[in-house]
Amino acid sequence: MNIDLIFKIAGIGIIVAVLNLLLKRAEREEQAMMTTLAGLIVVLMIIIDEISASVAKGERSYRDFAILYRTNAQSQAIERTFAKSGMPYRVLCGQRFNDRKEIKDVLA
Repeated sequence: MNIDLIFKIAGIGIIVAVLNLLLKRAEREEQAMMTTLAGLIVVLMIIIDEISASVAKGERSYRDFAILYRTNAQSQAIERTFAKSGMPYRVLCGQRFNDRKEIKDVLA
């Protein structure tokens, strides 16, 4: 990962954090949450572009990459972003979003 990419991702994180704070102070919790998810998706798209470029150049294979996340709330955004990009992915040591019991119950 090059330094420019790190700065881009950090910049997005700072912007999202500031927007999130302002929205929470304005008692707009739902919009704050959506801003956080939008920031995650933007970062994921940047990462997907970098992965695609590395694979296209023959420098790496898809197996060389992993996306780690802390909360289950992030998994749906991550899975959807990868699925829409057409990039192959696997969920390890966890459940796919749609395989969770509570999601199956709602969809049933």
